[in-house]
Amino acid sequence: MDNIGKVLRQARIDQGMTIDDLQKKTRIQKRYLIAIENGDFDQLPGQFYVRAFIKQYGENVGIDTESYFKTAEKTEQSDENDSVKQIKSEEEQTSNNLNAENRSSYLTRQQPKNRWHSLIPQILVIAAVILVVFIVWLFYKRANPSPSGISEKGKVTSVKSSSVSKMRSSKSTSSKTTSSSKSSVGSQSQSVSSSKSSEKEPTQSVALKSQSGSNYTFEITGLKASGNKLILSAVNSNAWDKVIVDGSTLYSGLLSAGQSTTVNLPDGAQIITMTLGATANSKVTINDQIVDFSAITTPGVSNLTFNIVKK
Repeated sequence: MDNIGKVLRQARIDQGMTIDDLQKKTRIQKRYLIAIENGDFDQLPGQFYVRAFIKQYGENVGIDTESYFKTAEKTEQSDENDSVKQIKSEEEQTSNNLNAENRSSYLTRQQPKNRWHSLIPQILVIAAVILVVFIVWLFYKRANPSPSGISEKGKVTSVKSSSVSKMRSSKSTSSKTTSSSKSSVGSQSQSVSSSKSSEKEPTQSVALKSQSGSNYTFEITGLKASGNKLILSAVNSNAWDKVIVDGSTLYSGLLSAGQSTTVNLPDGAQIITMTLGATANSKVTINDQIVDFSAITTPGVSNLTFNIVKK
C-alpha cells in the first residue's frame, strides 16, 4: 500500500503536473496529496478518504488503483492469518510451559511431605524412650528422699534473714544520705537568697553633658530594662511639648497649666529627643526622678536630647 504513493507521484511527474496543478484538478488539498505520495495515510481524515483520494488521484494521472487495493487487501489478510497462527502457537507453548511447571512444583511440594511421613515412626520411638526414662527417674526419687532436706531449709532461712538485715542497713544508709542532701540543698538555697538580697538594683542617673545654644544633651544611666515612664508637666501656664523616641513621635501637644501626660518608653530605647515650647514652665520626670533644669538658661523653646547608656 505504501508503494502506491511512489507510483502516483512518478505518474504525475511523467505527465508534467505539479502538486498545485493536481490540486486544481482533483480539488483535494495540497497537504493530503503530499501525504498520499509519501505514504503517510494517517494524515488523511479517515479510512474512507484514503481510498477515495487515492482513486481520484489515480484517475487524474492515468493509474488504475483498484489492483493496488486488491493486492493490499490480500496482503493484510495474509498478515492477519500469520498473526493469528503466531498467537495460537505462543498460547500453546505458554500452556505447555505452565503444565510442566505445575507438575514440577507439585512434585517438589510432595517430597518434604513424604520425608516427614518416613520420619514419624522414628520420632514416636524416641518420645517413648524419653517418657520411660522420666517415669523411672520419678519413681527412684520418691523411693529415696534426700536426707539433707532439713539442712537445706535451714540454709534458706539463714539466707533470708541475712538478706533482710542487709535491706534494713541499706535503708538506714539511704535515709541518712537523703537527710544530708536535704540539708545541703537548704544551705545552698539560703546562700542563693542571701546573694540575691545582697545584689542592689542599679541607681538611675540623669546628667547634663553638653550645651550648644538652645540644644542640650543629657545622659541617662541605670535605666530599668522595662516599664520606664516619662512624665511631662506644665507648671504655671500652658506649654507645648513634643517627645520623639528612636525616631518615632510618641507625644506632641499642648498642656494646660497644672496638666501632665505620661509617655511609656519602649524597652530597649536608646535616644529620647524632646522639644519644649516653654522650658521655664515645663517639668520632666523620668521614673519618679525630676530632671534638673537649673543649668538651662533658655526660657523659651529648647531642644533636649537624652542618650540612654546601658552599663
